[in-house]
Amino acid sequence: MIQRWDPCFRWISNSTAEECTTLWLIVQAPQATRAMFNYLAIKYTEFLIMKSTINRVYLPAKVTKLDMQDCRPFELVLSDGNEFALESFSLRNSSLLRWPIGFHKLTNMHTLRLTDLGNLMVNLSDFNGLKSLERVFVVRTQMILQIANHITMENLEVLTICCLEQISFRDWSLPKLKELMLSFGRLKSIPSDINRFRNLEGLYAYKNMIEAVNFDDFYGLDRLINLDLHKNRIFKLTASIPMRFSRLQELDLHHNLISNVHAISDLLDLPELQRFHLSFNNLRRYDGPFRWVKLEEVILVGNPLSCDWLKEELEERHSVIKDLPQITQLLCWKPIVTRVKIVD
Repeated sequence: MIQRWDPCFRWISNSTAEECTTLWLIVQAPQATRAMFNYLAIKYTEFLIMKSTINRVYLPAKVTKLDMQDCRPFELVLSDGNEFALESFSLRNSSLLRWPIGFHKLTNMHTLRLTDLGNLMVNLSDFNGLKSLERVFVVRTQMILQIANHITMENLEVLTICCLEQISFRDWSLPKLKELMLSFGRLKSIPSDINRFRNLEGLYAYKNMIEAVNFDDFYGLDRLINLDLHKNRIFKLTASIPMRFSRLQELDLHHNLISNVHAISDLLDLPELQRFHLSFNNLRRYDGPFRWVKLEEVILVGNPLSCDWLKEELEERHSVIKDLPQITQLLCWKPIVTRVKIVD
């Protein structure tokens, strides 16, 4: 019933076959018993199941890693017991018939990956009791997120939820969240309650349909290091008062509709910014965020401005103004237009 193909999928240096803990399975028959999975778990604590036609997978209490790829519709059944050792669960290009009953019992799980799935109803409140959960990835899937009234994941550090049309974090409590990805969707704006996550270091909302960004929504995100909003439709940047991001090092806005860099410079105080990506926007002039003194790299490829003029302008300003950033790399194409407006 079960064909074992390469019993040591992941080798450890200087290990022998007897020391291998990962079992690579191709389950060719639709039926498999709970006893069979429990027997395999005596020796193997990590299961990789690929291209399976099995209709029911029993999770033994001792298994620490379960990775399922290219599997036909199946049901995941948690074995009897109140404690499970599972630390990592990955489901890719497969179809789960229903969300597992008793998922809240997986209190040792730190990583959950759900990729390329069909429609599946998931209530995020099922994650509330998973105190060890640190990373959640939902990528390239049509999964429907059923948002509960209150979401609490006290140790979650990385959250990736792609392909969303809208989302609100109003009743979410993620006190340790450091990295948030909301890409490949239809978001029209950055959620206004994004500043609930005060420990956020990286925000990635690229490849959406965002048209305007109000930096007032970022108030309190003092630990932000990377902000990536490329490949949206951004043409408007606003803030009621200038915003200071004391740790931001990289700002990526390429492939948008931005026409005025001066507005960005007026809105944002970025003393640690090192990389500024503005390729493929509508810039006809670069009058420059010159007070960002640590700026090292500016990328302006694909804008309708004159690169020769820009380089001359920067050199001239460096000769007469002190404390300008020492830009070591300026990536720019040959002039696309011959007339540009020089800002005094």
